[in-house]
Amino acid sequence: MTTMKRESERVRSSRPSTIWRLGLVLCLALSGAACDGCDGGEGEDGGSTCPSGTEGCPCRTGDACDTGLTCQSGVCETEATIGGLSVNNDQVRSCDLVLDTGGAAVTNVAFDDSVIGRFRLDGQRIGVAFTAQADQALGAVAELQGPGGDVDMSSIVASTVTCYDRLGAAVAEPGVRLR
Repeated sequence: MTTMKRESERVRSSRPSTIWRLGLVLCLALSGAACDGCDGGEGEDGGSTCPSGTEGCPCRTGDACDTGLTCQSGVCETEATIGGLSVNNDQVRSCDLVLDTGGAAVTNVAFDDSVIGRFRLDGQRIGVAFTAQADQALGAVAELQGPGGDVDMSSIVASTVTCYDRLGAAVAEPGVRLR
């Protein structure tokens, strides 16, 4: 009886690790499939419920933003950030997305140390998948890079975004931001 209890405890304690691995495999598989079969249509970045005037959210009346941010194309952004990919929903632990580059030259995606990530270039589309290394909110996860370093993100749009919570359930509004 003691042996069975210990075995059961060991299985339970390894379960989160298995879920994270499964999430990464699922994200990588979906990003590859999405890149091959995507119709290139416009999509939402999933973030419609953030406070006006804060980073990555709509500007307030009169193009006003919080201190340190500027209103760029109706969204409050940090001027110095170019080529960034971030997640602003604390529930998200992994995502896969397809980006349409709009002609921007992207040669690499550099992932933050807090995530395990992969990308695939396919013409003017990029499949990107990442998962958190630990059970924590993601924040800034990657930087898109071009031949000369940073990439101007003004022409890049997310055509497909799918993110998952810590249990592997899809998150309806993941708050993925391109800036």
